[in-house]
Amino acid sequence: MINQEILTIFIPSYNRPDKISRALDSIFYSIERSKKKNLIKVLVVDDYSTSHIEDVIVKQRKKGRNIDFHLHKQKCGVAEIAMFSCLDFIDTKYAWLIGNDDLIDPNAIDYFLPFLEEEKADFFLLNFVGMKDKEKEYYAYKGDEDVIFFKRGEDLFKNFGFATTTTTFPCLCFSVEKVRKLSVRDFYKISPIYSHTFAFYVAFFNSPCMFIPKPLVRFSFNPEMEEYIKLESKNKNINRTSYYHAAHGYLLHVNNISRITGVSISDIVMYREDQVNKDSDIVIPTTSGAFVLDACLAQMHYELSALYNGKEDITFTTVEEIEEQKHFFSHGGVEIFRKILDAAVYAYSYLGGDAFQAIEYIWRLRLIVQFIGRKIAVTEFDDKSSQISLELPFGKKRGIVLDGRPENPLK
Repeated sequence: MINQEILTIFIPSYNRPDKISRALDSIFYSIERSKKKNLIKVLVVDDYSTSHIEDVIVKQRKKGRNIDFHLHKQKCGVAEIAMFSCLDFIDTKYAWLIGNDDLIDPNAIDYFLPFLEEEKADFFLLNFVGMKDKEKEYYAYKGDEDVIFFKRGEDLFKNFGFATTTTTFPCLCFSVEKVRKLSVRDFYKISPIYSHTFAFYVAFFNSPCMFIPKPLVRFSFNPEMEEYIKLESKNKNINRTSYYHAAHGYLLHVNNISRITGVSISDIVMYREDQVNKDSDIVIPTTSGAFVLDACLAQMHYELSALYNGKEDITFTTVEEIEEQKHFFSHGGVEIFRKILDAAVYAYSYLGGDAFQAIEYIWRLRLIVQFIGRKIAVTEFDDKSSQISLELPFGKKRGIVLDGRPENPLK
């Protein structure tokens, strides 16, 4: 594919002009030192910023940098929606999503382009270096392989989950046409947060996919509390509960992808998730089912605590949502999870004691769920003999389970 653009690096933009300028500098520094710069396009799509993003684009163009710049056709307001809307302006085979406060490695383009030119995969999950603060960084994963190849996207998501790595914007490079075939609005109508990763699961379910262990992105993390407040605010904007994205919204997304792909809920709840607490430097290996159950219990705990402390202006889980959660875990294949949810609902309803006792009881149930999730994850992934070993942040080890050893399509 000589002299033909195959990749668009795009930034969905809203305010943050200084950070966008830094992100573009890092992108073009990597492009300009590459021998194949003619294969790359750069796109910024603004979501009607209140700051003057156009000034940033003008300054970049004065440096001789070619940037496509557009406004969304209508205001998106949510990052996931803005990301999908950017595809209206992309005409290359692949698109690489970069957040407006992220940076790419100076050698990223030359390292990554050969994988795209071979066209052996439709979805690429990239690795990153996480910036916890100005002085501390850590690798998302460390591994000895050049590439981990998955014949089907289902296997990639089985190993990396929906709420951790595959939601990280700058780690996602994908075939544009595969995503265009989806009705992506159906996904963020369920719940905007995480909608893109569940949509990608469906889009690339039967497609070859790759994980690139070499870190190509420098990703900036928000503190845990800041991240929670941001997500709670997004949920409140759509009249949902504080943990909706990780609890009921996640659950409904799993129901949806199970219906579309035919994969049973009992299989999906066994997919791997790794919860990273960046404030305490703790990684909790878990599974999809344990993740969503823990979030459902966290929501109950939050609501009871709010009532106990007289907090107002909160959104409560509905009776219908409780019944949907019961139905979900009755089909989840892990009987102990169904029993834990039933016990939590009993306490949540005050049938077993006063509010303080219920709060304490649900908290203890959460600890049990986290323990079981960790046990399943270690048994199903880390103790398997057919696996590749990766190092998680803060020195933890984990496995990638394949049918055999990894395949490198470039060899």
